[in-house]
Amino acid sequence: QDNKWTEKAIEHNTVWSKKIFSTLKEYQIKTNEPTANFFLMNFDKTKINSDEAFEKLATDKLILRKMTQYKISNSLRLTIGNKEANELFIKSIEGILK
Repeated sequence: QDNKWTEKAIEHNTVWSKKIFSTLKEYQIKTNEPTANFFLMNFDKTKINSDEAFEKLATDKLILRKMTQYKISNSLRLTIGNKEANELFIKSIEGILK
């Protein structure tokens, strides 16, 4: 039973990591290759900084982790969520950076 859940989780994360990675790349948000269930996103090459992105995403009820406590500047951490949260993130980030 745990194996089935694990397989479903891996499949879910694989599908969504590709979709999210593609979106981040399209909007020049520098990030890691998708190998885990999260993205470390750097906003140095975008028209807004990570604090602005954090605030705008928060208004859409998307909470990302600021990376300042780890001394990683202008960056946010996004954990791959459920389908609805992932779709909302993609829609929100596209709206913010278009």
